[in-house]
Amino acid sequence: VLGFNFTETMKEKIVVWDEKCLNDYLEFPKKFVPGTKKAF
Repeated sequence: VLGFNFTETMKEKIVVWDEKCLNDYLEFPKKFVPGTKKAF
């Protein structure tokens, strides 16, 4: 996303954003991307 302030860890993570991957991220964001700012 142009202009979004991603963490370095998120920038370095290589992901194919399919339905499972997105669900894993949304369910456990800090486990999926350690150091992420997302905490819902």
